[in-house]
Amino acid sequence: MMETQNAFLMFANSLKLIRRAEIEHEGENIIDEIYTDLLPNEGILQQVNLPRTSILKGRKGTGKSTIFQKSIADMKGNKDVITVYIDVKTLFDSATPTLSGTLTTEMSEEIKKYLIYKNFLFEVIKLAIESFKSSIKSQNVLSRIAHSLNGTIIEVEEELSEILDNINEVVKAVDAQLYTVISKTESSGQNEKAEIDVNISSASIGASTELSKTEENICKREFSSAVLQYFDIKKCLIESFLKIRDSLNVKYIYIYLDDYSEMDQEAQEIFMDWFVAPLNNVSDDFVKFKIATYPSRFYYGRLDNQKIDEINLDFYSALYAYKNITKMEELSIDYVRRLLCNRFEVFLPGKKISDYFDMKNEELFELLFDMSLNTPRTIGYILGYCFATHVTIGKKITKAALNMAAQKYFEDVTEQYFEKNRFVVQSFDEMSSLENLKFLMEKIIKKEEENDKQVNEVEKRNLPTSHFMVSNSLCSLLDSLELNGYITTYNKVNDKDNNPSTLYAMNYGMCQKSNLKFGRPKDTELRKYYSERKFLFNDLIKDHFNESQEIRCPNGHIFPFENYDAMKAYGMSCPKCSMQLHQYVECKLETTNKFILDIIRDYVDKSLKLNDGLEYEILNFLGNNREGDFKASMIAGELDCTYQLIAKRAQKLIDRELVYVSRNDGQRRYYKISQYGLKELEKRK
Repeated sequence: MMETQNAFLMFANSLKLIRRAEIEHEGENIIDEIYTDLLPNEGILQQVNLPRTSILKGRKGTGKSTIFQKSIADMKGNKDVITVYIDVKTLFDSATPTLSGTLTTEMSEEIKKYLIYKNFLFEVIKLAIESFKSSIKSQNVLSRIAHSLNGTIIEVEEELSEILDNINEVVKAVDAQLYTVISKTESSGQNEKAEIDVNISSASIGASTELSKTEENICKREFSSAVLQYFDIKKCLIESFLKIRDSLNVKYIYIYLDDYSEMDQEAQEIFMDWFVAPLNNVSDDFVKFKIATYPSRFYYGRLDNQKIDEINLDFYSALYAYKNITKMEELSIDYVRRLLCNRFEVFLPGKKISDYFDMKNEELFELLFDMSLNTPRTIGYILGYCFATHVTIGKKITKAALNMAAQKYFEDVTEQYFEKNRFVVQSFDEMSSLENLKFLMEKIIKKEEENDKQVNEVEKRNLPTSHFMVSNSLCSLLDSLELNGYITTYNKVNDKDNNPSTLYAMNYGMCQKSNLKFGRPKDTELRKYYSERKFLFNDLIKDHFNESQEIRCPNGHIFPFENYDAMKAYGMSCPKCSMQLHQYVECKLETTNKFILDIIRDYVDKSLKLNDGLEYEILNFLGNNREGDFKASMIAGELDCTYQLIAKRAQKLIDRELVYVSRNDGQRRYYKISQYGLKELEKRK
């Protein structure tokens, strides 16, 4: 009994812990056995494996890293391809603001930021070279040609060593120039700061100074100048790569960049412009990138769009080519079926799905599709919760149990996106943007609750009210809500006035929490049910943003939010300043809703002042699992990051007595939330 229970837990965990590290079972890599493609005939994988640069787009948990693992495994048998895998998130998180030479004053945040960017850029390049060397050995490329090409092994190793030497020399030269400039900037900055008294309190939370803006511009300019002067990517990398290609007689190097969107926008720009785009565009068709990114979170820069393929994993974007929502749903339900059946064969051989679930298989697959909308990690979490509530006590999992688990997943994981403001030190813009979206989501839920009463209590129709429509011109305002799992694009349709619109589905667990029935009516006569005007939320969204935000320029000109898209197209230039003063003055979007501002001030006054979102996620995870203690690798698996990063952040929480080490198992520490940490966590929720 215990053995089969543990097997079910491993089955559930395999769906949510599918990041970076090889997926193993009983000591064997099982990626070939468990890989399940979203499209028939492994349509996604076939596209990724093509010798073209691929942008793999999908929200968290859609399986991007698993697809990369399978692609890398496939390429091991391809004599024409060498693979290199780079975990962008881990490298970026571990980058430090180091500089050759010692500054006499403390570095400002802007200088630290650009030093992190500099170190990250060159560490990625060095890691790529080291991975290149390892891949050549592991894929037995050299052994295949060692007997036919005299001196090839030595030639390749010397070429790779020369690349690393060149990069190290570039880093020294860039450091030397930055050291000189930064020393002067810091020296003059100290004099200027001494004359300026800046008091940023909860009453003046949006304050900023010209000094910081000037410093930012200087740092950015000098960073670009130094890299441009000393880093010749063609000489440092491309020419050597092409020599190695000819020596090894291979056609391509595939560089897999996982978790690319975890970098901030400015870091993406630097990385794309100085590394990805040049290698992709001018490497004589040798270098092919495979980039995992979030929708609406990718900077293309100078990437040649004729040399790239975009591959989508989210429900509508992946399947819209079928142009039939019923067919899209059928394919998605079949994907869930294949996903579960493949994992059952590996982790629960000889067992049937009906041994664990108290419902028909097809009903289960459709329900899990509604709950996840093609996100395997969501299914893994939900089944993990059901393991604790039912499997451990020998009960079969019911629909009610799955509904409760979906709601718990929403509350424990998805909903925490909005909770960061209460705990983490963030800029005013970040806090106001987050709170503004939370306020909007509450309005959407309230509107759907009103629709539910109208449809089911007044009209007695017994229909779901979980979807709503928005004009395509407004969809960008909802991108963050979609990225973080509150809503999902379900279909593209025209509204009753024939305007192109998007049909969104609300999160299943959120609907459970709000007592809203989820679904899309299947009857033919109701196929346009969600086109009814009550589900068209254009006015709600426009009114929300017009009432909560406005555009302001430093010279006092104010514009309504509805002008935002037009002004953004012209770099947020103030039209009045342009006409009256004949100069470019940049406008800024600001939150003006007093209710939201008061909430943010309250958050600032009562904030736990954690350093970043990950510290909050660790504390929240330990709070939700307060009865247990966990080592860093276990927490990392739940929070989608590395154990090294967890250990580093956990130490900061220990220093504040929010978390403590409950025991040591050899060199491994187990972390547990303290009573003080639990009290601080719960009083802010």
